Amino acid sequence: MNPINYIKHDRATIYHLLPVYLVITFVYASVNISWGIVLPILFNKTAIYVPQSEQASFWFGCFASIYSLGQLLSYNVIGILSDRVGRKPIMVTTLLLFAISHVILAVSIYTGQFLWILAARFLSGLFANYINIGQSMILDYVDQSERKRFLNYYYVFANVPFALIPMFFSLTLYQNLNTLSVGGLVSPLIIIAACLVALATWIHWRYHDQYTQQVSTPVDSARHFYKQQLLNKAAIRQYTLNILIFSAMAVFYTAYPMLLLSDFNFTMESQSSVVAANNLICMTLSLLVVPKLVSTIRSETLIQSNLICVMVLTMLMSMTTVATAYLSYQLCVCLGFCLLLPLCVDAIAKTVTQNNQCKNLSINQSLKLLTKIILPPLTGYLIEYNSNLVWLLISLISLVTLALTQQNKASQPLTVTASPG
Repeated sequence: MNPINYIKHDRATIYHLLPVYLVITFVYASVNISWGIVLPILFNKTAIYVPQSEQASFWFGCFASIYSLGQLLSYNVIGILSDRVGRKPIMVTTLLLFAISHVILAVSIYTGQFLWILAARFLSGLFANYINIGQSMILDYVDQSERKRFLNYYYVFANVPFALIPMFFSLTLYQNLNTLSVGGLVSPLIIIAACLVALATWIHWRYHDQYTQQVSTPVDSARHFYKQQLLNKAAIRQYTLNILIFSAMAVFYTAYPMLLLSDFNFTMESQSSVVAANNLICMTLSLLVVPKLVSTIRSETLIQSNLICVMVLTMLMSMTTVATAYLSYQLCVCLGFCLLLPLCVDAIAKTVTQNNQCKNLSINQSLKLLTKIILPPLTGYLIEYNSNLVWLLISLISLVTLALTQQNKASQPLTVTASPG
């Protein structure tokens, strides 16, 4: 198999990849909207009654985890198809199916059938394959020296709905939930479905798929690729590092909003404002500061320094009883994780050639999903037992990851070659 012929885009800008970036924004907006609508339904804050409200916390946990389960089941299948068929057709198809699943979700909410709500949520997860395909499309388009910068922009666009949707809900739907009509409650889901259809149409007609031009060689079979990755020591090391970082993130993002309510007695409105403000600050700094950092400082140095910061800050969080200090520490940890994400993706992307990239990123994202499915319940248990154990756990994970990065640094640099067909 011959190496891939890369088309370099020395003057690539956000505009060139805007459709791809908007996919992540609208899909995460749909996630936030779904959460924001179903949560008050389960807690009897709306005109809709579901029997499952008697065990609201349990069923909301099911609603949250079933989405990740759907993603986990489909990610690698979609990754294989994307490498074989092309990025754009798979992206367009899954976006349309994702939009349809939200129409089903809206109808299920309208009729008050919670089991159908769960089924629609599972379907949404099955077709929410935007991360691995979107990241692959970015890596197809930009030169290797620009990867970290453009992957960082990807996470900037991902943060937009996390900052804006909670604020939007607090100013609109949440003002009169008890008197709001059912149609008004589900209308955001219909709007987001229409936006997804429009975006899929735009990508189909306007976006030029670079992958079809770059890859002129047969794609490795899935079985051959996964076997090669299991034998690829550099890839295994990086997968291990990534899953440790993802684990620390899963524990942190589960714990800190809950502890605002339990340990610092924040109201629901105040807690939502803090989460929205954190995401807004992270988004702004990721846009203005992070591109400069990843362009001028070596990835290994950035990863190690951020891990040290996370380790120290979470130790401080375990000792503080002052809300202001707690908020400052957790904001810095959020910023550290925002910087680590594009570095993790860039590092694992270097272990394969581009014609196997989506399968590779599917493995990476599947590992992340496993942490999101397994660790939140464990985090909740630790919080009930002793909340300080959560911060000690994150510090320990950061320490182990830091030690492994040192070992990784001492290993031979990786040279990626095309595997035989």
